[in-house]
Amino acid sequence: MKDKRERLPVAEQIRKGLEEAIRHAKGEITLKSTTLEMPDRPPEVGTEGLANKEMAAAWSGIRSMPMQGYLTSI
Repeated sequence: MKDKRERLPVAEQIRKGLEEAIRHAKGEITLKSTTLEMPDRPPEVGTEGLANKEMAAAWSGIRSMPMQGYLTSI
């Protein structure tokens, strides 16, 4: 972890970043870049499937509540 004494104040970090961006725009420097691969899209879920998942999530939350005995006796 960096020592706080080495850290620049926020205003100075912003100024330095803006100066770097201007130098990059002028072609004076090349900035580091990273390319990320996006994961595949999740499978489509119809309204019926979504409703079932929401209902299951709702009931799983209720089971952990103190009313568990009351709900199971109904």
